[in-house]
Amino acid sequence: RPLHQHGKRGFGTLHRAIQGIPLDGLAARLADQLQEFAAAEALFKRAILRAPQWSHPYAGLANLLARHTFGRLDEAEHEIRKSVEMEPGWARAHDLLAVILRLEGRMHDAEIEARRAIALEPGNEDHYNNYANLLVQMSRLHEAEAQFRLAIEKDPDNAKPYYNLACLYVK
Repeated sequence: RPLHQHGKRGFGTLHRAIQGIPLDGLAARLADQLQEFAAAEALFKRAILRAPQWSHPYAGLANLLARHTFGRLDEAEHEIRKSVEMEPGWARAHDLLAVILRLEGRMHDAEIEARRAIALEPGNEDHYNNYANLLVQMSRLHEAEAQFRLAIEKDPDNAKPYYNLACLYVK
């Protein structure tokens, strides 16, 4: 039956369901799928206002600022550092901090954070792939190759490390 045939109870259920969707999740979808970066940024900031103690919206905002809104790396670093401070054991936050530091050209600091992400979550192939990309940028190609291979070993179905490894061989 269509929702309107359920009366007030149906709309109440829908309203509660929509309210239960995390704003940072909606913001990420706006950015990744619809390329609506300004709206995504506003939603991330709203999520932070609603739950300032939760680290994930800060990380989402940092990711948006670093990867989709060019030239805002200082802001991105500021936001991801808040996330790391709130949840120091969250590997994804350390991984994103490493990516941001790499984009800023701070390779030594980026390597520390990349290694920390791997230590916290050694089963996540994205951490190895991102670390390998950092090593490529640092011209440490043999080490990068080993990290790409580890990423492939962790998830043989993930295309990113295969692609990056192929690009490494072309160099």
